[in-house]
Amino acid sequence: MTVLDASALLALIHDEPGGDIVAAEIGNGVLGTANLAEVIGKRVEAELDVNRLRKLLAPTDVGIEPQIGVDAEHAGARRT
Repeated sequence: MTVLDASALLALIHDEPGGDIVAAEIGNGVLGTANLAEVIGKRVEAELDVNRLRKLLAPTDVGIEPQIGVDAEHAGARRT
């Protein structure tokens, strides 16, 4: 399993460096709802088509995982 963050998914969507690595791993990936919301927000801010994201994710087996407060606490604590 590969945990994907918003930056990884944006690299894939925008054909940025590293997007090819994300493409190879997306079928084994999981994406938290907070990261999905960030990607959608970035697309909206840039006035880009949000439907492209749906079309990109639809054929993959990427899992969308809910996140709760304790998840955020653990993620924040790992910064040290």
